[in-house]
Amino acid sequence: MQHLHRTMLAAALTCWGFCLLVGNAWAGEVFGSGAVRNNSAGHAYRWSGLYAGVHAGYATGTSDADFPLIGLPSNDISVDGTLYGGHLGYNFQFGSTLIGIEGGFSGSSINGSSGCLIIMTCEREVEWLATIAARIGYVMDRTMLYAMGGIAWGEISTTVSLSGCTCFTGSETNQGWLVGFGMEYAITNRLAGRIEYVHVDLGSSTHALDAGGGFTEPARVGGSLDALRLGANLKLGE
Repeated sequence: MQHLHRTMLAAALTCWGFCLLVGNAWAGEVFGSGAVRNNSAGHAYRWSGLYAGVHAGYATGTSDADFPLIGLPSNDISVDGTLYGGHLGYNFQFGSTLIGIEGGFSGSSINGSSGCLIIMTCEREVEWLATIAARIGYVMDRTMLYAMGGIAWGEISTTVSLSGCTCFTGSETNQGWLVGFGMEYAITNRLAGRIEYVHVDLGSSTHALDAGGGFTEPARVGGSLDALRLGANLKLGE
């Protein structure tokens, strides 16, 4: 039920953000705010400038963990769920070439569980994801194809339980990398929509899992994700 509530919240926030972007762009077109230029007189669309946007999507992947103190083999878990959040970036256009940088933050309902440590259950969840990526694109007037790569951070939580009783629990932030590609289309002079694929590798780091009574179990936890995301951007200016 908790994950259902998160998914419903993700959809509501994304819908609200998209409607806000569309409303702002529509208002600029209708009332002539001056922030929107008429490109219909033979002037190619320009992608240069600052923009902000929202995104949402679905991700699948795996999360692995080693428990060196206990000495049992690696525990791999399949995870999946939604990503939803916002991003801010800046584009530089040189002819048909675009170079940009973008930072984003996503909430997440990505999780999974499996049997581990012989008789126990291991659960892992990606709590959030933050990224900074460089983009390089090829511009065809209002259509832009791009590739991206950069740094990713994500908080991964782990819970180890036995018959419903929590034995170990904890979370840490992992750092890794991302690559991806996508397509963006300028719907109006200020509003653009996008679809993109992203692969995120969060690497592996040591998490101290709390067992109570001052005892901790070190676990080497990592994860990787493949995500398909839809987004909308509002151009703020050059």
